[in-house]
Amino acid sequence: MPFHLVLCTIFNITIAQEDPCLYVPDSTFISDHESCGGWIRCNNGKSSKGKCPEGLRFDSLLGVCDLKEHVPCIDDLCNEETEGQFFADERKPRKCSAYILCYKGVAESYDCPDGLSFDKKRKVCDYKENVECTDEENSDNSVCSAVPNDILLRNEHDCSKYWECQDHKAIENKCDGTQLYNQRIGKCDDSENVDCEITCHKFEEGIHKRNPKSCRSYFKCENEKPVEVNCKDYEFVVDGDSEEKINTLKCEDQMNVSNDLCPNRCEGRADATFVPIYTDNAEEKCKRYHPCKDGRINGDNTIFTCPADKFLNDETQKCVVNDRINRENCRNPTV
Repeated sequence: MPFHLVLCTIFNITIAQEDPCLYVPDSTFISDHESCGGWIRCNNGKSSKGKCPEGLRFDSLLGVCDLKEHVPCIDDLCNEETEGQFFADERKPRKCSAYILCYKGVAESYDCPDGLSFDKKRKVCDYKENVECTDEENSDNSVCSAVPNDILLRNEHDCSKYWECQDHKAIENKCDGTQLYNQRIGKCDDSENVDCEITCHKFEEGIHKRNPKSCRSYFKCENEKPVEVNCKDYEFVVDGDSEEKINTLKCEDQMNVSNDLCPNRCEGRADATFVPIYTDNAEEKCKRYHPCKDGRINGDNTIFTCPADKFLNDETQKCVVNDRINRENCRNPTV
């Protein structure tokens, strides 16, 4: 009888990670690419390794230890005809220096010297500029290339988002309201129950990461450390305009940021502070507003409206006449 496990095979979506279990729910088993029969059990973001019984391989698609003839593996590349040949290590799609050598029927893992990449066409190590491979290049779907349906994985740059694997494709989802994805239990949870540490790796220089606890600031990776960037009092964080292959964020006027992007508009604000309600209707901007209490909107149905000829000035916290307010951003017009 096959040895059954729940599994997922992890190829990181946007960054490399030291422990393959860092973004995986507890009690999940993933395949160990160091051996065809190896598996890894994840708990508290840490991994513990094990192996299938002798003569069996771990099937990373079905999550079972099964007979060798039923489970494809990279060792299958190595036979009498390929003895002594080199191949790119497809188990590590983000590591261009990785390759394997077929030796006595076994695929042995190696890395090119620093600064070199493995050219899978010529089967040699060469300077990176001569090789068609980019360490940072990786499709979102690769994370689910061998993961069964309904496995959820945390998004490394935004704790409010997660990846759902369906038919070997990664579907990005976002938690409701102010909740964050809790990788320990494998579902969205209240933010106070989620440990979302912001980390920066060497190759992430310049990348922006959302603050999981606030939409009024974000982090920028500088010298492998997250540096907090605070928005102005009337601004919230939104996606940036960069077309480069890095995450960029920016601060935007709160009246241009929908409630979906910042559901708690009172976060970090003093009690009795008035915050204007977001609307697509230009004529209604700065007209209606919520009061804040304990860092949250004081009741979803608590809405105040300025008189017909006045609009809320979010700096003075008063309803003022039309010629003293810029309704596009709820402040005095810039002279």
